[in-house]
Amino acid sequence: MDKKAIILIGPPGSGKGTQAELLAERLGFFHFESSLIAKNWIKQHSNEPLAKKSMEEYARGGLFKPELMTQVVQEKTQKIIEKFKGIIYDGSPRTLMETHEVLPFWKKFFGKKNIIILNLQLSQTVAEERLTSRLICEFDHPYIRGEDNLEIGSPCPRDSSPLRTRDIDNSQVIKVRFEEFEKQTRLVIEFLRHEVEVIDINGEQQISAIAQEIINKLTPFIGSLNVR
Repeated sequence: MDKKAIILIGPPGSGKGTQAELLAERLGFFHFESSLIAKNWIKQHSNEPLAKKSMEEYARGGLFKPELMTQVVQEKTQKIIEKFKGIIYDGSPRTLMETHEVLPFWKKFFGKKNIIILNLQLSQTVAEERLTSRLICEFDHPYIRGEDNLEIGSPCPRDSSPLRTRDIDNSQVIKVRFEEFEKQTRLVIEFLRHEVEVIDINGEQQISAIAQEIINKLTPFIGSLNVR
């Protein structure tokens, strides 16, 4: 059976991570958390100039360096693919430079017909509302402050580590991140529309509604797979 690649793209707060995790569990795919995997790479190569520059840019609300993401995606994909039916990429690619590098790799590795893009659409207003109320734990499990009485310091329902806000989830950094999306990632989406199939998803719905829309629109693509 052909291995498949599903790439989730969207602005900050669009729920890429949440939907990627749900979809990966449902399909038996690997959830490729680009930012987390990139951060781990940076920790392991902390003395290298590329790692330092990438982390400094990320802290300001910018994107990881395209050359870093390209290297991380290619290395990790080749290591994990044999154990899974496919991969859900969450947060990559985000720049045209990165896209021009990873798309040929994906086409060769998976085959063009086995690649699909999910474009989660979300306004900046809704994104700010979501991100400024978001809490995460040590393992980046996301929650909304106030839901189920969760607050800063509450134990994560999944692993018991204390919940906190992310340093990049403040209004000033969110504004920069959204500007980066509009300036760079928007071009990626339009470029990809001419290369592979892109499916638009309404990212302003409730989590369960977004998940159902994704499954409904993916059915022609994943019909041969056993959805859990």
